[in-house]
Amino acid sequence: MSKIPIVKSTVKPEEKKEIILTPLEKFKLVYATKCKEASIQMYKPLLKTLDRDEENLEKTERIFIQDDKFGIKGLSCLLTALKEYPSINEFAFYQIGSGDEGIQLICNFIIENPRSNFSLEIFDNITIMGCRQLSRLFLTKGPHILQTIILDHNPIGDAGSLALAEGAKDYQNLRHLSLKYCGIGTVGGLALVTLLLANTSKCKIESLNLQGNEIGSRPLSMLGLALPQCNTLKEIGIADIGVSEDDQEALDCFCDGVAQNRSLEKINIDLNNIDTKTAPQISSDVFKRILDALMDNRTKAYLNPTEEEEEKEEEEDWEYEEEGDKEAEEGETKKEEALKATSQKKKLIDEHALSHSVSKKISQPKKQ
Repeated sequence: MSKIPIVKSTVKPEEKKEIILTPLEKFKLVYATKCKEASIQMYKPLLKTLDRDEENLEKTERIFIQDDKFGIKGLSCLLTALKEYPSINEFAFYQIGSGDEGIQLICNFIIENPRSNFSLEIFDNITIMGCRQLSRLFLTKGPHILQTIILDHNPIGDAGSLALAEGAKDYQNLRHLSLKYCGIGTVGGLALVTLLLANTSKCKIESLNLQGNEIGSRPLSMLGLALPQCNTLKEIGIADIGVSEDDQEALDCFCDGVAQNRSLEKINIDLNNIDTKTAPQISSDVFKRILDALMDNRTKAYLNPTEEEEEKEEEEDWEYEEEGDKEAEEGETKKEEALKATSQKKKLIDEHALSHSVSKKISQPKKQ
């Protein structure tokens, strides 16, 4: 019995095509999976925002969530999914119910997923425990950059301020710190002002807002002493800090510091009792000295521009010169036309005057 030859098939099995997902699709897939595992609903307003930005070909950089039912589980699922969506570097969480534990998750995310210029805005009952987590982030070496922290209306108190200041003094990436109405007193105020002391701090803060904290006159005096050596601070918020007309020495020290500073551009000293009827001269003098110093700073900034500003100014000058040359050419043409028109007009006037003079002489009767 003859063997039947086996013919190998030359038809190749259909190759599986690799499906490439966009960052948004990856985020949605991971987010849906994690929410299902945690038995919670996905946060639909966020998904709508991401879809809208995707349709408009815009990159989503900021996430804003205000929902007391979001909770620590929702935050955990979200942060896990955000590892797939690298464009987002701004977090704004208002009353989401995660508190200090949420801060710990966020700090871990920032350290493990370094991106440029992280911004953190949280109003969620943050206390000293959350501030310690931020301090841990400051002290952890790595490429992560947390540039902005806004913890307004959280009860961090003096203890929280001390924890923040301890970590931030050696952290060179922090640029903006806002702690409005956080229950901070004199001790916390002094600790935060030390961030501006160049000889003891590596921090390069550009804006510091302590509005609504009863820090009093001592931190204000220290601020005055720190300002002359601080060349990065552009904005300071010390409105409603419990300073009154009785704190003349502290106000004088602060004004002297502002006058010697070369970087400040904006100061908010409103809502302090220095403009009462009992001390109108103090008020007018303080505000005048501050305004004069700020105007002087702007003038010096203009006279000593940065390299980027100089390059921009050169480009603007070049464009201006080109426009100027064009306008000059047009101006010369218009000038020639105007001179020609004036010459013709003058010629007509002269001819008319001559004609009038001749006719007048002819019409005059001869003298007998």
